[in-house]
Amino acid sequence: MLAAILVWVVATPIAGLDLHAGGWSISPGAIIPAVLVPGILAWVLRIAFEPSPRGPLIWTIITVVVLALSLLGPVVMGASGPILLALLTMHLVVGIVLVVGLRGPRGTVHVSRTPRAQEKVGPL
Repeated sequence: MLAAILVWVVATPIAGLDLHAGGWSISPGAIIPAVLVPGILAWVLRIAFEPSPRGPLIWTIITVVVLALSLLGPVVMGASGPILLALLTMHLVVGIVLVVGLRGPRGTVHVSRTPRAQEKVGPL
């Protein structure tokens, strides 16, 4: 999320762009849920694929396809020129951070799971 806000800061207050697409104004208030929702969904999907030996590969393919499709959003919404470049940069930065951050080195998962407590069976 911080990476997307950083792109917004560079594009809007520093470069002076008015980030908008299809009647939507892009502000930190719009960026936060636009990053949190896909981030949480990617994390949940990552956990769902965790038990499978091919889970990291399948998860990576899905997330890269979703990222590629998300790049169509600013284009379809009518953004152009420097605004389009800034919005595509936001999408790419967030997507790359999610894929690399959740996938981890060599396919490991950065998800902490608490082991289940062993049930003690005593005399009845």
